[in-house]
Amino acid sequence: MPNRRAVAKRDPCIECGKSTIARDFVTDESVCLKCRRSLSKYRCITATRAKKEFGLTDADLEILPVLEKRNPHYSCAAPMRLYRLSQVKALAAPKCEKCGLPISDHDWGFCPEEDDSSTW
Repeated sequence: MPNRRAVAKRDPCIECGKSTIARDFVTDESVCLKCRRSLSKYRCITATRAKKEFGLTDADLEILPVLEKRNPHYSCAAPMRLYRLSQVKALAAPKCEKCGLPISDHDWGFCPEEDDSSTW
């Protein structure tokens, strides 16, 4: 009786060379789990955190590639939307220019140029 289970193609990880079936959701290249967790260029951020910490809107985030995962806190809730942190920072950088601070020094919870009625 032949094995009917489909065997996923294993490719070498582009970072360490280890054989893996995992793919990066942005570039669709082979990246093993260990490299995705340890290298900062593969770090992800949730949509909620991106909006809260970087002052982005849903419309801003629409242009970025997104990975949807089952919500770990509430099984009946909408799935989590994950974005690449480096792409979120690059998208938020122009918003920071009006405050005159580099992205690393910006306090994303408060922008001095915004009035008190708006929230980031």
